[in-house]
Amino acid sequence: MMLVGQLRQYGFQAKTEVKFNGGYADIYTNWQGNTIIEIKKYLTRKTIYEAFGQLNLYSRGGDYKLVIAGFNPSDPNEQESSLRIASIVEQDGRVQVLFIDANSSY
Repeated sequence: MMLVGQLRQYGFQAKTEVKFNGGYADIYTNWQGNTIIEIKKYLTRKTIYEAFGQLNLYSRGGDYKLVIAGFNPSDPNEQESSLRIASIVEQDGRVQVLFIDANSSY
């Protein structure tokens, strides 16, 4: 995963497919303290809800930062809906939603 490589490049530890309560988190890292990252290809309204549920299950009983990451949808209506849901999800102070621009070079 490209994100794991970037985290390691900056000196952070990062592991993939780490077992937590109820399943396997995509990435676990010491970035921002203890952070669980759930990756979705596109951050649509549906996938943000799904990732938020997964992260809440994985983080039960622990003190973790939670990140939902994925590409911004190309459809303008879907983008608006996704941003609205992301802002609601981020009201939980543990959660950050990271939209990745598919046109950027990393």
